[in-house]
Amino acid sequence: MADELPVGYVGTRMTGEASSLELDDGMATRVLIVDDEAVVRDAIGVVLSDEGYECRTTSGAESALDVAREVDPHLVISDIKMPGKDGLWLLDRLRRERPDTAVLMLTAYGDTEAAVECLRRGATDYLLKPPKSTDLLRAIERALSRRRDERARERYRTSLQRTVREKASDLRHALVE
Repeated sequence: MADELPVGYVGTRMTGEASSLELDDGMATRVLIVDDEAVVRDAIGVVLSDEGYECRTTSGAESALDVAREVDPHLVISDIKMPGKDGLWLLDRLRRERPDTAVLMLTAYGDTEAAVECLRRGATDYLLKPPKSTDLLRAIERALSRRRDERARERYRTSLQRTVREKASDLRHALVE
């Protein structure tokens, strides 16, 4: 069975009942983990898989963008400092190409300026590596909750705009008659 899994696949634990990890589309929450350190990627992947998340991993920002295009993750967890393109480059591309994707940034350095820059560019949160499991899980839940709220607001806004157009059209027709 392990030979059939895609490269970078960590896995997921599935249960027979609906999970709080399912988003509004009814699917298991897809998480992409990006870090040049295999130990960090794998450790986070195991923790999240045990919690019921469907995880994919990759070692660089450019490959992460390719994987994101393929699997449409709900959440990306990325290291900031990586060889080649860094996590900020990935964050910028994700904000442009996949604005609905929540992004958590990780770093081994306690750099306040980097944290502020990540948040300014649209990251949902910023954690020091290695994150404690409880801190990571709380940050993920906050990020996914914010994502759900934003999507609900967008659906409401779209519905409200449609209603306003319909009522305006009805009013125009009534005034013409």
